[in-house]
Amino acid sequence: MIIRKYLLEKTLDELEIEPGTNTFLSAGFGNFGIFNDFENLEDVFNFVVMKLVDKVRPGFVIVPTYSYSFSESGATSFFDPSRTPSKLGHFSNWFLRNVSEYRTPDPMVSCAFSSVKAESQFSDVNDTSYGSGCLFEKLLRSTTPTKILNFGLGYKWMPFIHYLDFVMSSPYRYQKKFRGKIIQNSDVREILWEYHVPIRHPSGEGTRSEEH
Repeated sequence: MIIRKYLLEKTLDELEIEPGTNTFLSAGFGNFGIFNDFENLEDVFNFVVMKLVDKVRPGFVIVPTYSYSFSESGATSFFDPSRTPSKLGHFSNWFLRNVSEYRTPDPMVSCAFSSVKAESQFSDVNDTSYGSGCLFEKLLRSTTPTKILNFGLGYKWMPFIHYLDFVMSSPYRYQKKFRGKIIQNSDVREILWEYHVPIRHPSGEGTRSEEH
């Protein structure tokens, strides 16, 4: 498929997203095909994100920048929001370098925001990725509406799916604690972080879209 710039712009302009809406953008640009009228893929990233930033302002564009930094080996696990790369690929790392003004201090499933103003609203979260007091819960309970925009991805990539697992007490995921260090500026904090992991059983294979 070949996508022309004017068609991409028309599609973005017609999105039913009002100003002041936080927009959670999960993107798979490689699923579209060929983008015409752009110099390179990062030019496409910039075009799409800047259109969205202008469209939702004073709301935020939010991009998942998951790193899964804490592991069984807590002695060597660390996460630095300003330095740790995302494991979700080219787009999420481009967003971190070029757009992000605030990244949540979640060592497993951090998210980056297009404005530093998000820090005052979403920095006070509990030490959990999907449990009570996590970012996803705060977004849903915020007085500012949040919309999900999956760009080139299907519904299985919905970012809130594992928070819903927690709310519904899904039998195929359970809470697990991971030890590690979070580094912010010169501050080093050793913590136990709660992350909901999938059970290792054949019946759970269909649920393991790890991760979004």
